Parts: sequence; structure tokens; C-alpha cells
Amino acid sequence: MRRITLALGFATLSFFIGHAWSQESPENAVRKLATDFSAAFNKHDAEAIAALFAQDGIFVPANGKIVRGRDEIKAYHQTSFEGGAKEHSAPVLEVHQLKSADAVYALGTFGFAIPKKDADPIKIGGSWTAVDIKEGDQWRIKLLFASVPPPPPPTASK
Repeated sequence: MRRITLALGFATLSFFIGHAWSQESPENAVRKLATDFSAAFNKHDAEAIAALFAQDGIFVPANGKIVRGRDEIKAYHQTSFEGGAKEHSAPVLEVHQLKSADAVYALGTFGFAIPKKDADPIKIGGSWTAVDIKEGDQWRIKLLFASVPPPPPPTASK
């Protein structure tokens, strides 16, 4: 009887410890989303990028186009990969919990390069803002908004 009690005790303890360890913090989840996004981008895997979004997710790239849903997000990235975009990075700077335990907003920066024939690649960088939600046990991007700084004003000629 004592062996059964000990076995049940260890099984229960293992369950709770395993459950606690499997509860990824929102900040870690957002950092993983950003890392997975960059990894998929650098592999030119538009399907993997789209899978990071909620089914009704929205992506607003720096050109201001509103891209809705996984299918459009996939198509948008397939087109951008045809131009050779590469070297993507998206460090997370801040993560903030929203009122719901299953939603956060995050801020970060991004950069990537577009190769040019017979010239150095064009480097593009800016900032991003995201709202991420937890669907079941998966964190997904609900809204991702990218922006680039405006070009400097022209200098006055004398």
C-alpha cells in the first residue's frame, strides 16, 4: 500500500511540475514567435510565416497595405521572396500583458536585405508592433504592424 501511495504521490508531483514547466511565459512565447518568423523568412517559407498568425490575423507591412488572413499573408510573403528578400531579424524590445492573460502587445525592431544586381543589397529596417494572442496552447500573431522611418528631408541647395 505504501508503494502505491508513493507512486501516486510521485506521479501527481511529476504532473504538476511538468505542467508548470510547460506553461511558457508570454514574453518567452513572443520571443519565440519573433525567432520563428525570422527563421521562416530566411528560409523563404511563406507557409510557415502564415502559420504563426491567427486564422484571421492581420499583417500591415511598411508599405501600408493591409493583408488579412493566413492565405493573403502567405501570398504576400511568397511575392516578397521573389524579390530575394533575406537576412531577416526581428529582436523583441518589450512585451506587455494586456488585461486578458491570453493577450500581449510587443514592440521590436526588424531588418532585412534585398539584393540588387551589380550593387550592394538594399538594407531595410524599422520597428514593429504586434498583438499576440493565445489560442488553445499556441501563441499566435493577431496583428503585426511594421513601419520604417521616413527618408530625411532634402537638403536645401545654395
